Amino acid sequence: MDFFRRGRPATAAWCVWHVGLIGRRPENCLREPRPANAATAAKEKLMKLSLSNLLSKLTSRGSVRTSRCRTQTPRLQVEQLDQRLVPTVNLANKLIGFGNVGTLYVYSETINGGSATFSGGFEDDYGHWIPVTGHLKQQGAWDQMTFKGGISNFITSESVNFSGWVNEPSINQMTWASGTLTEDFSWLKSLFPIQYGHSSTSEWVDGYAQYIPM
Repeated sequence: MDFFRRGRPATAAWCVWHVGLIGRRPENCLREPRPANAATAAKEKLMKLSLSNLLSKLTSRGSVRTSRCRTQTPRLQVEQLDQRLVPTVNLANKLIGFGNVGTLYVYSETINGGSATFSGGFEDDYGHWIPVTGHLKQQGAWDQMTFKGGISNFITSESVNFSGWVNEPSINQMTWASGTLTEDFSWLKSLFPIQYGHSSTSEWVDGYAQYIPM
């Protein structure tokens, strides 16, 4: 007991031995030894403060980074379309005049999604009427347009073939068509022997569409 009264710290081994003997823990067992002098205590206190400040700075930086990451808003990626999704142009009950070459008349049209078929007639510059059927296929702001037809008898025959484009107009625009129009002609030159003549013309044409007068 004199060992504890002098204020000297007990060793861990001695404390274990002592507890085993008397069944209790001495008050000064396993206590941290006091610093040898005031200068050592001041140094330890200064080191603890430095470590505490460093940890607080690291913690504050981490919280700022976390808050910055959380406040970032996702960027919306807008996909650009190569073609404009608009309905196929409606040519029903319209005519398209191709200058002095002829005029296309469309009397009916059947639209099926991005394509359509139509029927009507083509009147050439001589006044000959040729029944035609045509097809429209959506290609962005323009539709690919084709039509063809022909008439024939024992003496003469005539056919017409068009391949081009027609625009899909807005409210304040008119329908405009342009392309290549080809006309083929054949006629009876002689009966004995039977011989036919043949000629063909092909040229670029264009024109506006307007409603067929009633």
